[in-house]
Amino acid sequence: MFNCLGDGCVAEMTTMLDCIKEHEFENTPCTSQIAAFEACMLKHKETIKEMRSVAREGLLFDEKQKLTFAQINHMMTKYQQPGPSIRNLRDFRMAAHKTFRIKRKLAKCAKINKPVPQWVRMKTGNRIRYNAKRRHWRRTKLKL
Repeated sequence: MFNCLGDGCVAEMTTMLDCIKEHEFENTPCTSQIAAFEACMLKHKETIKEMRSVAREGLLFDEKQKLTFAQINHMMTKYQQPGPSIRNLRDFRMAAHKTFRIKRKLAKCAKINKPVPQWVRMKTGNRIRYNAKRRHWRRTKLKL
């Protein structure tokens, strides 16, 4: 009857309340149920205190339950991963040869003086940026 981790003394509380209801809300005949409920609550509070102290330290309390954020952070600090480097970011660019579709999109953005989308800049390595003072554009061979 002592299941203090999962339900938190619900069974003891229901038996105590049923006994009190049977005896028309007098607690003298139900002293054994009340004592069992109080003992379960004390044990439950102790286990909660223990779990909180263990969680603060970052140690694992029980393998069946889910890990807390403190436990996950503690485990992740043991096995650190290298952060992203500049080389990894440069690998996302496309080769020097650009497809006609991307060239046409770049020229159109340049003609109407619109900012080039970020994905186009990243894929092509394009250095074109929006320039508010530039109003006259040369015609391209793409005939846009």
